[in-house]
Amino acid sequence: MLDNALITNLIKIMDDGLAAINVTGITVAQDFQPTQQGMVKGPALYLHQVGPAKRVGFMRSDSRIIDNVMTRTQTQALETHYQYSALSTQDPANQNQLTAQDIAQYAAYVMQSTDTVAKLSALGLGVLHVKEVRPQYFSDDRQRYEADATFDFGITHKQIIVTTVPVVETEEFQILPV
Repeated sequence: MLDNALITNLIKIMDDGLAAINVTGITVAQDFQPTQQGMVKGPALYLHQVGPAKRVGFMRSDSRIIDNVMTRTQTQALETHYQYSALSTQDPANQNQLTAQDIAQYAAYVMQSTDTVAKLSALGLGVLHVKEVRPQYFSDDRQRYEADATFDFGITHKQIIVTTVPVVETEEFQILPV
């Protein structure tokens, strides 16, 4: 699966998973977007890739001949790591508001849930692992302290390249004197 499709599917699955457990009002979006978007007002969950996609094992190659055309399918197993980052500016007067830590814990649950595993499997993807939620703190643009809770997870998927070449139909042998 190509990168953009993978990100789109992960965001859609997270949106659906949060809704299924009645966690609403959270914007799920791609972090580090190719165009300037600005921060979302309100609670948000941002997704981005962490590190390179690792190749796992050896490439599998399968060739078939159909109607004098050889089709070669080469499949490489990949492991790609992502990070979800939760933001939620806290209001001390609202004790029922979800914190960044709460949002990240719900999101980690969604990534490990049976429904998510089934949806990913139907797309040819798998969840390798979901790591611990890490709270971090920073000073925001209004000089207030804010929490940013993150967790990493690994997705397994395949890169499949299909090529075709015509099959050689005739062979001609010649013995030429030197």
